[in-house]
Amino acid sequence: MENLLALSDGRFIDNPKWLRRIEAKIAKKQRILSKKVKGSKRWKHMCKQIAKLYLKFARQRRDFYFKLAAELVGDHDLICTENLNIKGLAQGNLSKSVLDAGWSVFLRHILPYKAWRVGREVVYVPANGTSQTCANCGALAPKDLSVRRHDYPHCGFSVHRDINSALLILQLDLERARRDRVNARSCLQEAVGFS
Repeated sequence: MENLLALSDGRFIDNPKWLRRIEAKIAKKQRILSKKVKGSKRWKHMCKQIAKLYLKFARQRRDFYFKLAAELVGDHDLICTENLNIKGLAQGNLSKSVLDAGWSVFLRHILPYKAWRVGREVVYVPANGTSQTCANCGALAPKDLSVRRHDYPHCGFSVHRDINSALLILQLDLERARRDRVNARSCLQEAVGFS
């Protein structure tokens, strides 16, 4: 996975791939650890060094996500995202990349927390078909995961697959907001009618 996030304004947030950066160091330390006598002083010292590497990885990712959430919340009043089944994605063929990205921590904890702090809203839109539907005309445009560009010949809309999904997610939430507003108005009119 090259990109961590795709925004509806056409920008991408690159995937820093923290775990990939340090996995060679971790593997080297674990090879050294395997040669130590379990329970010895040197074995315990090597365990601490491996734990420090994992802690560094976790802190880097957490720091990046807090800064990213602050930027997104500062730039946007409403944040719409797919309601991803991250547990299911982590069992697929991209599991290492999905777990390295740490979407669950960001989308379920850090982003809503930052949004709540400044009075913004995070909305989760069902992920069904967001990458298979054209954001321009709404027609179904099936494609494999390997196809990274959304080219729909019927309406001539051509954009990166993830940007198409981001635009569609935004449209779905705006439609939901309009329906809620209409429902609220009709309830208000009914309430006024009964008074």
